[in-house]
Amino acid sequence: ELPSPRRAQLIASIVHLINRDYTALAVDLEQLGFLPPESRANAVFIAELLENAFRNASTSSEKKLSSLSFSALTSSLSGLAREAPIRIPAYYVLIIRSLAILEGIALGFDPNFKIVDAAYPFVVQRLLSTPDPVLLDAGRQLIVDQNSGLIKWSRLESLLSDAGSASTAGDGGGRRRGGAKE
Repeated sequence: ELPSPRRAQLIASIVHLINRDYTALAVDLEQLGFLPPESRANAVFIAELLENAFRNASTSSEKKLSSLSFSALTSSLSGLAREAPIRIPAYYVLIIRSLAILEGIALGFDPNFKIVDAAYPFVVQRLLSTPDPVLLDAGRQLIVDQNSGLIKWSRLESLLSDAGSASTAGDGGGRRRGGAKE
């Protein structure tokens, strides 16, 4: 199990991915140990590489986050390692392999399975129930437009709806109804 600070940072990185804030995602990856500290000076370049990697890992023509293939993302990020100093800390290797295997099994049973949809209720539940400063800030970033400072009402509505789905499912595994607007 990941230590609480790493788990919070990982969830914050998912929020940055939902918001398509690849520069913040590059900083998250540095804080999580995927990038060396000196990579922060190249955050804009790394952000461009990350954006391309995530776009290439999408299985839809619209390149939506909800159509992200974890296996394709793993492959895409491996290719990114030739251009950026990405490394996978040992404690993430097992998690990444497990997610790729589970996604493959799920796709065998349901070709429409989306790993983002399956993980989203857990992310929402953590954002709304964990009094961690990193998660509180990530929650704010998820529902407040960073440019205008206005609340993203449709995202807040779907966030609360998904939180209700997760809590009624009992274990956080409820089916996602609205999800993060892309």
